[in-house]
Amino acid sequence: MRFGPDFLEEKNIRLPLDRADLTRSGQPVWINFDSVHDTKLIQDVGHAFDLHPLILEDIMHPHQRPKAEDHGHALFVVAVMLYHDVQSGELVEEQVSFVLGDGFLLTFQEHPIDVFEPVRERLRQKTGRVHERGADYLMYALLDVIVDNYFTLLEEMGEAMDDMEDRIFIKPDNKSLIQIQENKRKLISFRRAIVPLRDAVSRAEHLEFDLIQTGTRPFLQDLSDHLQRTGDLVENYREVNNGLKDSYMSGMSLKLNNIMRVLTIISTIFIPLSFLVGVYGMNFDYMPELRWHYGYHVVWVVMVLLSLGLLWFFRKRKWL
Repeated sequence: MRFGPDFLEEKNIRLPLDRADLTRSGQPVWINFDSVHDTKLIQDVGHAFDLHPLILEDIMHPHQRPKAEDHGHALFVVAVMLYHDVQSGELVEEQVSFVLGDGFLLTFQEHPIDVFEPVRERLRQKTGRVHERGADYLMYALLDVIVDNYFTLLEEMGEAMDDMEDRIFIKPDNKSLIQIQENKRKLISFRRAIVPLRDAVSRAEHLEFDLIQTGTRPFLQDLSDHLQRTGDLVENYREVNNGLKDSYMSGMSLKLNNIMRVLTIISTIFIPLSFLVGVYGMNFDYMPELRWHYGYHVVWVVMVLLSLGLLWFFRKRKWL
C-alpha cells in the first residue's frame, strides 16, 4: 500500500523486488509479507532493501523476544500478535516483524491472519491521521491495533472469569480446574508478549533515529502507557485467577467435608443397629427374647426408633 494525504495505491507485488520502483513516488509505502518461511523471498527482500543479515535471521526464525534494534538505516521491531484460533479456540502467539526505513515500512507475519485490517480500512477511507503521516506513524498505528487486541482478549477473559467464579461457588468441578490452568497459561503468554514490547516501544521512542519524526514520539509514549496499563491488567487477572484456584480448592474441600459428614452420620446411625443385630445374631441357645413371638417385630421397632432419634439429635445440634 502506497499512500499519502490524497493518494492510495494498493496492489500485490511480485518477485524480484525493486526498491527503486516501489519507492519512486516519494510517498510512504507499506509492504506486508504473509510468510516468513520462504527463504528465497526473505533473502530477496533483504537484498532489495539492504537489510542486515541478523534482521533476516530473526524474521525467518519466529518466537523471538519482542525488541527494538537500530541498524543505522533501518529500525527493526519485533512484536507478538495474539489471537484465538477459530477451530480450536486456543490462544495463538504469532511473531510480527517491522522494518522501518526511509519512506517504507515492511511487516512480516507467519500467517495471513492478522489484526491489521482496521488500519487498512483507515487508509482506504482516509480517516484518522495514518494517510497524512509517514511510515513511522504507520508502524505506531499497527503496533497500536496489536495492543488494542490485547485489551479485547483480556476483556473476554475477564468476563469468562466472572462467570467461572459464580460457577465455582455453586458447583466446582474438574472442568473449572482445567479452565483455571488454561487461564494461567494464557496470562503467561500475555505477559511474555507485553512486558518486553513495552520496553521495546520505550526504547524506540528514545532512540536517536531520524526516521522517527518528533511528532510521532508522543504517540509512542502513549502506546507505552497503554502497554503499561495492559501489563497491570494482566497482573490483576493473575491475582483473580489465583483467587479462583483458591475458591475451587475451598469449594472442593467443603464438598468433601459435606460428603464425609453425611457418611459419618450414616456410620453413626448404623453403629447401634449393628450392635443390636450382632447381639441377637449370636449362636446361644438360651437367650430370653429368642423364642418370644413378637421379638423380631420389637427389634425392628427399636432400631427404627433409635435411627429416628439419632437423626433428630443430629438435626437439633445442626449437624444436618
